[in-house]
Amino acid sequence: MPIPKQLKVNDPHVVHETLDGETILLNLRKGLYYSMNDSGSALWDYIQVTGDSEAAIALLTKDSGAEHENIVSSVNRFLNELIEEELLVAGKKADPVSETEVNSMTERLKSFAGDFFPPAMSKYTDMQDLLLLDPIHDVEEEGWPEPKEDE
Repeated sequence: MPIPKQLKVNDPHVVHETLDGETILLNLRKGLYYSMNDSGSALWDYIQVTGDSEAAIALLTKDSGAEHENIVSSVNRFLNELIEEELLVAGKKADPVSETEVNSMTERLKSFAGDFFPPAMSKYTDMQDLLLLDPIHDVEEEGWPEPKEDE
């Protein structure tokens, strides 16, 4: 599947945070959460700041020589996984970002070009029931959280 040139975070259904190089994402619609390896986190941060998938691939493949096709296929596979999991969607970023932030994310992503290792993501389902609870509408006399019984 071809990757759209412009990607954006699937707001408001996806929340994310990167701390000390580790990115954690929550898909609130599906009740799933994800973690990424270092290169996946750098790629995610770059995409969520710039929205430019082609520029991300160009940064990683610059001066890559024989590894060029391997890098392109790894990045495309990772971006396709993010799209399939509904974490990223096609579209132009709405929120402007500072040039300083773009430069910071660009330098971070470029640091993975030399010793490239494929971006990867792990998916977790163990908290799906809790993440899908509606804390406003699922409150009963017993308190929250109380999942609704299956009908």
